[in-house]
Amino acid sequence: MKKLFSTLLGVGILIGFSSNTDAATDITSSFSQTTLENAAVIAYYAYNEKEYGSTYPLGTGEFFAEKVRSGGDWDYKRTYLGSFTFDGKTVDGEYLGNMHYGYTGRAAGFSSALLRTAAGAYQIYSGTSYLGWYKSYFDDPDDQEAINDGISYWNLNTLPISSFSQTNTYTIMNEGENPLFDHLTEEKKDEIESQVEEDVEELEENNHEQR
Repeated sequence: MKKLFSTLLGVGILIGFSSNTDAATDITSSFSQTTLENAAVIAYYAYNEKEYGSTYPLGTGEFFAEKVRSGGDWDYKRTYLGSFTFDGKTVDGEYLGNMHYGYTGRAAGFSSALLRTAAGAYQIYSGTSYLGWYKSYFDDPDDQEAINDGISYWNLNTLPISSFSQTNTYTIMNEGENPLFDHLTEEKKDEIESQVEEDVEELEENNHEQR
C-alpha cells in the first residue's frame, strides 16, 4: 500500500512539473509596456511633424512603415518565438506583432479603417523604399483579429497595464499634453525632434522638386 501511494505521489509530482514547464510565459505586463513605449515614440513623432511642417502624415507613415516592416525594429513576429500568455489568451509572435501594429498605428493618428486592410495600410506609406511593407500583416485570416485587438486596446483605453492611465490619450495628442510622452526621456524626445526636422525638410524639398 505504501509502495502504491509513493508511486502515485511520484506520478502526481511529475505531472505537475510537466504542466508547469509547458505553461506559456505570461508577458502581459512586459509586452504591454513595450507597446506603450513604442506608441509614445510614434505619437511624439506625429505630434512634432504636425508642429514642424505641413507634411503629416507622410513622414509619420514612412517612420511607422520602417519600424513595423519585416525585419524592422518593431517586427515582433520574428523575435517572439513559441507560445505566450497575453491578457489571458495563449498567443504567438504573429499575434503580438499584429496587435502591436494596430495599437501603435492608432497612436500615430491613423484611422482604424486604414489599419484594418492591406489596401488601407498601403495608403499610410507607399514609398518605393518600403514597397510592400504591410503585406506580412495581412497574410493570414487571424491577422485581422489581432490587429482589431490592438485597435480596440487603443480606442477603448484598455491595454492591460496597471501603471498607466490611458484615458483620452488620443484626443489630447494635438495639444502636446499627451501622457504617453511621459514615457520618453528628454534625450529620446530630442532625438525624435531632430529626426522629424530632418525628415520634414527632406519631404518638403522633394515636394518642391516635383512641382
